[in-house]
Amino acid sequence: MSSLSIAEIVGKLKSAKTKTERIEILKQNDCAALRGIIRMNFDESLVLALPNGRPPFKQATVPDGFGKTTLKASAKGWYIFIESLSPNLKQSKRESIFIQLLESLDKSESEILVQAKDRKLDLGLTKKAIIEVFPGLIKSEGSKDGSKKESTKGVTGTSTTSTTKGAS
Repeated sequence: MSSLSIAEIVGKLKSAKTKTERIEILKQNDCAALRGIIRMNFDESLVLALPNGRPPFKQATVPDGFGKTTLKASAKGWYIFIESLSPNLKQSKRESIFIQLLESLDKSESEILVQAKDRKLDLGLTKKAIIEVFPGLIKSEGSKDGSKKESTKGVTGTSTTSTTKGAS
């Protein structure tokens, strides 16, 4: 497991010059939080129950790497941002928890989380390249019978999928 923060990994990805370098960076720094950020960003079947856009939160003023928590430390709890995995959680509570998380991260990591949530995080790689590096991580393909599979897999963990006819 990598000792780099998610912000440092994303920084290395952005500064890498080739696809090969970026793929190697992903492989060398593979961890649950990195996979979670990638899933949030690329997997359309992962439906987050959070509004689009930047939520109103007080940005931490600590130096990078000195937030109260990190994306790596908080990744196991991200399932609550998926409505199908926490259906009894009130929307206002879900959004409040998300804002608290953002406020506890340093500036770089909170920006990465907001961008990934809105599927706007540029890692310098296409979805196809991500699928090559992490086969099975992204589940966004429809089935042959016209049904659409909705992932109920947690952001970073594994679970099951449910199928809905005619949903699009």
